[in-house]
Amino acid sequence: RSTYIFFAMKMKTLLFTLATSGVCLLQAQTIDQGRRQTRNEQYEDAAKTFEAIIAKKPKVGEPYYWAGINLLESGDTASAKTMFEKGLQMMPKYSINNIGLGHLALRSGNVTEADNQFAMARKAGKKLLPIVNREIGRAYLMVPFGTPSNLKMYADKAAASLKLASETDYEAQLLLGDAYLVI
Repeated sequence: RSTYIFFAMKMKTLLFTLATSGVCLLQAQTIDQGRRQTRNEQYEDAAKTFEAIIAKKPKVGEPYYWAGINLLESGDTASAKTMFEKGLQMMPKYSINNIGLGHLALRSGNVTEADNQFAMARKAGKKLLPIVNREIGRAYLMVPFGTPSNLKMYADKAAASLKLASETDYEAQLLLGDAYLVI
């Protein structure tokens, strides 16, 4: 009888542990989840996702970039700038946040400043370079306005960056197709 009670208590403990860890796994938020929410124009949900990630790891630069992109896509340019700057402040060597500042420079028509920011971002290590090139290509394609000749120039620059991204990066390949549509 005492063996049965001990076994039953162990089973309850095991079931409780499994149930609570399952809840934690279901609530875990990832950058990919936030990016997907941004793509689906669920900007508020994406903002909550990125805020949770940043709260857990405030010294990691990547979530600041994606949070800034989410803010940029939702139309909040000032907050996007703050997010990119905070990302650089927290992790200066994670230069992808320079791409975010380049996005903002392009949107204000300052191509020279954008190119300077992109050049700083390209100083990232080899491991990060394919992502940097993809995101620079995305930045050129996200400019929402301009003369036809400017938009073609941006598409040319996007294509040049995207060709340097990884060939196995489906997102870069889709963006490259978008650039070719404009060219």
